[in-house]
Amino acid sequence: MSLHLRTPEYICKNCSTPFMAYWANLECPRCAQPEESQGEAYIFINNQVWVMMGHKRKYNQFTPFGWYTGCYCDQLQWLIFRVFDFVYKNKESNLEDQLKGVSMDDGEGVKFTNDKYIYDLFVAIDQKLKPEFEKYIIEKEQEAIEKENRRFINRIKRFFKLNK
Repeated sequence: MSLHLRTPEYICKNCSTPFMAYWANLECPRCAQPEESQGEAYIFINNQVWVMMGHKRKYNQFTPFGWYTGCYCDQLQWLIFRVFDFVYKNKESNLEDQLKGVSMDDGEGVKFTNDKYIYDLFVAIDQKLKPEFEKYIIEKEQEAIEKENRRFINRIKRFFKLNK
């Protein structure tokens, strides 16, 4: 089961472009007018990191195996999952290189790209994600050590049972 955010998109009052107003006074990616959402979507970044780590723990990747795109937020999440899966799996890759040429559409098939909007969003997510991902790696390493210790203890127990 994949985790979806139900964060409301902001519709620009000037050009009607939907976008995620992930912090105050963010400019519209198309016309550069500041948003006026009164903070309804400012929690997007924290929630997105929570969803990504939930998927990572469940599927061992940020991108879930099945994903329904029913709104702008779902479309944005899908893009974020795929970029971060690639960047975190490929050590020689970096986020900035992966964001070159990334674009989104306005929900009606009209493409728009605003490098600053996309770059700032991904950098903000990356800053929140790195510490959570590092904790996840430590947990996985600890689990592997505990599993190996259990195997070793079980081998010792079997050895002593056989040699009684």
